[in-house]
Amino acid sequence: MPKISPSTLNKLSWVRNDYVIEILLISILIVPFLNLVDIIWMFAPKSYGEWEIIHTPLSIKIIKDILLVTLLITLFFKKKVYSTWSKCSFGVLSSILAFAIGKGLLDKTSYIVLLSGIRWYLPVFLFPLFDEFTASRSTLIKFYERYKLIVLIALPLEILQILFSARWSISEGIAYSRANGFFSQPQPMSLFALFFLMIVFEVIPKEKKTFNYFLSLISIILTKSAAGILGIAYLFFTKATKKYKVIISVVTVIVAVTFPYTSGRLDYWVSPIQRFEVLFDINLNNITFGSYSNTCNTIQTINRVAENCSIPDSLFSSAIGNLGVFLGLSLLGIITYTIYRSKRRYLVPIFILFLISANLTEYFPMNILLPFIIGLKITEENYEQNI
Repeated sequence: MPKISPSTLNKLSWVRNDYVIEILLISILIVPFLNLVDIIWMFAPKSYGEWEIIHTPLSIKIIKDILLVTLLITLFFKKKVYSTWSKCSFGVLSSILAFAIGKGLLDKTSYIVLLSGIRWYLPVFLFPLFDEFTASRSTLIKFYERYKLIVLIALPLEILQILFSARWSISEGIAYSRANGFFSQPQPMSLFALFFLMIVFEVIPKEKKTFNYFLSLISIILTKSAAGILGIAYLFFTKATKKYKVIISVVTVIVAVTFPYTSGRLDYWVSPIQRFEVLFDINLNNITFGSYSNTCNTIQTINRVAENCSIPDSLFSSAIGNLGVFLGLSLLGIITYTIYRSKRRYLVPIFILFLISANLTEYFPMNILLPFIIGLKITEENYEQNI
């Protein structure tokens, strides 16, 4: 690879001290502590349904919001070079947010709901801000090593949760367990492991990836997340040779057909239907920015505040519920095209998969990791040492 010219080094000097990577590292390393109270509570004897009560104080959960805002400010004020698409998309995203807030104020929406909407929306600005984000491979390997440590620590916890946790669900009268690792839900843990594999694919040499493959795969299997299993199968498919692509395709079909029986989730096929049913419950004539967010529901649950909150089952339903059809689809279109125009357009199907199965912008730290992975530009030379 050719050496980076001095002019390019000057343009890239805003990451010289790795401020952004350090924020990402902190975000990864604090994951075990953000839901610690809920994780401990899961092992206490309780009846079905009690695990849905949130026990971790908001004072702990707000740490991730501080990190998100710090990351946004750092990227916004430190980056000196923006592509035309970055400028345009940032402008459109800002306009959508301004319109949503303005409408909320005119409709006299509760400040709790309005702030919930802002919190739900803020991570989308990371997509244009992370565009062409440059970091050296040596720096990224250090990031990978810390990330791997957290996934490794989470694995025995997931096994314990499967074996002993009171966190369980009922499918057609039969109880079954799902691991959620360091998160309050299984789905975010499956995403956390899947995003770790994305980092592995981009940063680590091929001969050192095998252990990481199994680490991610086992972690996702323990969550019993169908979307996570399909996601990791797709990642393997994109990187496999023609012979192995056939094998992966056959195995994936078998797993998909037998999943309800092997996982114990006998009513699994009802889940996708329920996610789309949420869309039909949205009153398009009364769109309230922030009402379709996990934040609104969390505050309502913890503080017993009577707010008009609805549970969003996916980013798709929350975008439509918070912004309406036109603005919601515009937001999702901008994100999808940003991924498509990047060097990692193969991740578009992954985004669409979780677009309809997870509220991505509120799953920390995945909401900051996805834009980072999408916009990442890796250099083989550690240019920070040359300045």
